[in-house]
Amino acid sequence: MKRSLPHLIAVALTPVFLATLATAAAQSSDWNGYLHDPAHSSHNARATAITQANATTLVPDWTFVDPQPTLQGQPVASLYSTPTVSNGVVYIGSNTGMFYALNETTGALLWQQLLGFTTPKSCGSGHGVVSAAAVATDPVSGTLTVYVAGGDGYLYALDAATGNVVFRQFVTDVGTNQNTGFIWASPTIQRGTIYLGFASACDHPLVRSALNSFDQHTGALLRTFWTLPEGSIGAGVWSTAASDGKSLWITTGNGSPGGHSFAIAKLQANNLRFLTEWINPLNGDLDWGSSPTLFQATINNVATRMVGANGKDGIFHAFDRDHLENGPIWSFQVGTTEDFAIGTCLAAPIWDSTSRTLFVAGNLTTIGATQFSGSVRAFNPADGSIIWETGLTGGPIMGSPTLNGTGVLAAATYNIADITLNAVYLLNASNGAILATIPEPNNIIFGQPVFAGDHLFIASSAPKTSQGSLTAFIPAALKSARK
Repeated sequence: MKRSLPHLIAVALTPVFLATLATAAAQSSDWNGYLHDPAHSSHNARATAITQANATTLVPDWTFVDPQPTLQGQPVASLYSTPTVSNGVVYIGSNTGMFYALNETTGALLWQQLLGFTTPKSCGSGHGVVSAAAVATDPVSGTLTVYVAGGDGYLYALDAATGNVVFRQFVTDVGTNQNTGFIWASPTIQRGTIYLGFASACDHPLVRSALNSFDQHTGALLRTFWTLPEGSIGAGVWSTAASDGKSLWITTGNGSPGGHSFAIAKLQANNLRFLTEWINPLNGDLDWGSSPTLFQATINNVATRMVGANGKDGIFHAFDRDHLENGPIWSFQVGTTEDFAIGTCLAAPIWDSTSRTLFVAGNLTTIGATQFSGSVRAFNPADGSIIWETGLTGGPIMGSPTLNGTGVLAAATYNIADITLNAVYLLNASNGAILATIPEPNNIIFGQPVFAGDHLFIASSAPKTSQGSLTAFIPAALKSARK
């Protein structure tokens, strides 16, 4: 049963915000969507304000505190979403179902919208906005638009300047008596088309799942790729599709046999026609943990188009992206089978096309003779040989790490067992040395740390106090220069 249109809330626009939009050109170092770009590089080469030399000097520039819920049944305040930064504005969704636009320089609230939420029924908790927004220009109107999945099972297009709803399109039924479908994935936008998958809310029950394509201007449903035949359940598309413009790559969850469960699959972008796949020979809930990332390798002197993803079994697999049916070219055990206390390998890799290095993070692992609760490794993309590996004591890396243009890599921990140890680590991408550590005691970090403009944006949640916050960190010298 489809849910009714939620109550939409908008605050008055400030003159400062309108002036900013009128005068600011698109920022070259923006972060316009989940994992940075449709290929999922997680690499912002144009963000250069934070360097290996000044990484130890980062200080908070501003902090936005996620407001507490005010509606009956509204989930607790937490920020699980990755922030999106575009044209001087930071966009982020809250677990309460609210979606916020903030001034990138000051953190001031510009506008907000309620995009729906679920309440606990067959799942232990409800959720609001977990999806990261994608910001792009409407191909017909030319208007800068924010595309994001709401907590109510709908895809929203919002005017980036005002927050007004441009369209609201049904994706999945979130359930009336049970928590059924939910949109964990984020939109991928290519060539006037939005791609967005859905899955079950918590596997109680599993639901038949799919990847949909929508018209970017109108929101009209174009096509659906069902991961299982009618009458089957599962094979959720809870990760985000990667795209090179012509093809799509998705990873799927557990489900009934006979379809595309446990698969990494390639689809034709213009019609969602199935092309090829590899099915991980596992069972239970040990499906794919991360969204796929596209990269390049030279194998036997041949340029090879690659794709890779982490699995919940702790194994990272790398494939020839055009011949998934041949199986992995190489694999590496970056972590351990999922467990509540030690976390899960959910992080998508980073691809640095300049140094031709692939970076993969994970949970519990052993490096040398020492056990670490988390790690980041740099790999040769052709054969999986290790360039360097760095163990982290703060906890597992479940949110995907990111890389900026000066070789600073940011990785955040999600340690439930001992939340006092959580931190964001800044590493030297060339050798894995820890440049700086930003302590996050009593916080967990699920979204990506994002490099954009002069800042490193970190969204966190405090389970003990049911509080979320987004902090913009900046080199101390840059902050002082503004005074």
